[in-house]
Amino acid sequence: HKIMGLTDVDGKLFKLQATPPLEVNIATLEQTITEAELAGVEEFKLARARKKVGYATRVQAAARDTMNKAQELEAWRQEAEELHAITATFSYAALQNRHSLVTNAGIS
Repeated sequence: HKIMGLTDVDGKLFKLQATPPLEVNIATLEQTITEAELAGVEEFKLARARKKVGYATRVQAAARDTMNKAQELEAWRQEAEELHAITATFSYAALQNRHSLVTNAGIS
């Protein structure tokens, strides 16, 4: 059974290793490394998997950071658009108001 367990865990570890760093579930990978250690998977495979944890953690953190920045930029863009719309409306109203004042005064 230990051999079967080794093969199962080895296969699971291999699949997780093949998953792109942005998509890999880090908690699952860490748990599988622990299972692999207990099952007796070769140290070089464990070392490679630990490296993957570090790399995937950095990649996913960078991706989250980028997403947060993108959301911030989008919020700023929307705010700028709203301010522009308010300013444009205000300017147009002021222009209309000036025009009606000039017209009512009989100045053309």
